[in-house]
Amino acid sequence: MEQQQRIEVRGWVTGDAEAKETVAGDVVARVNVSAKDVKDKDGHAVASPEKFYTGVFWGEKAREHAAVAKKGAEVKITGTLIHSEYTAKDGTKRRAAEIHYAGMELCKEAPDRVDVKGTVTEDPQLKETGSGKVFARVNVATRSAQRNGQDVPGERFYTGIFWGDAAVDCVDRLQKGSEVKISGELVNRVYEGKDGGGQKVAAEIHRPSMEVLGRGKDLAGPSRGPQGDDLSR
Repeated sequence: MEQQQRIEVRGWVTGDAEAKETVAGDVVARVNVSAKDVKDKDGHAVASPEKFYTGVFWGEKAREHAAVAKKGAEVKITGTLIHSEYTAKDGTKRRAAEIHYAGMELCKEAPDRVDVKGTVTEDPQLKETGSGKVFARVNVATRSAQRNGQDVPGERFYTGIFWGDAAVDCVDRLQKGSEVKISGELVNRVYEGKDGGGQKVAAEIHRPSMEVLGRGKDLAGPSRGPQGDDLSR
C-alpha cells in the first residue's frame, strides 16, 4: 500500500470548479490545478512532482471553494496526497494525483476575460524585447465586446499582446482594416501620457487567441494561441 504524505501544491486552476451532489446526497467539488510549486510537510521541494493535481473537497468546503476556484485563479492546496488509477477514454490505464482532507487558499483571483470583435486600427509591427523575445501589438476598435460574458456598451479600444510564433502570425495575416475576434485575459495597464496629460489606462488582452473575420492577408482560420507571456515579465 502506498504511503500517504502531506503536501502543499501551488498553481493555477485549469477549469471552473463545480460543487456537485453524489448519489448519497453528499456535496463534492474537485479543483484541478496545474502545479508550479510542490512542497512536502516540512516545506521542502518535492522531487519529480506531477504536473497536475486535484483537490477534493466535501460539504460546505466544497461549496465555498467551488465559488472562487475559477479557471486561471492561483491557489494553494494543502492535504494528503493519494494516487488513484483510472481508465482513460482511449482505454489506457492512468494515475491521478488527488489531495484529500484538504484546505485551499486563494492566492490570486482569476483575471477578467474579454471577447472583442472589431477593426484593426493600424498594421501590426513585429518588435523585440531586450532579452530577444518577439512580440506584436494588435490594436482594435471594437464593434462588440464582452467581459466575463456580459456585454460592454459603446466603442472601445483594446490591444492584443501576442508573442513568438503568434506575433509573427499576426504580422503576416493582419493589416489596417482587418476584422478580427480576440479573446483573452483583460489587463488594465497604467502609463504616463506623452502629452503631459497625466496617467492613462490601456486595456490590453494577454494570453490571447485570435480569429480573422475579414480583410486579412489570408483567411486560414484561428491564430496560434493562447500566449503565456506578458510585457510585465
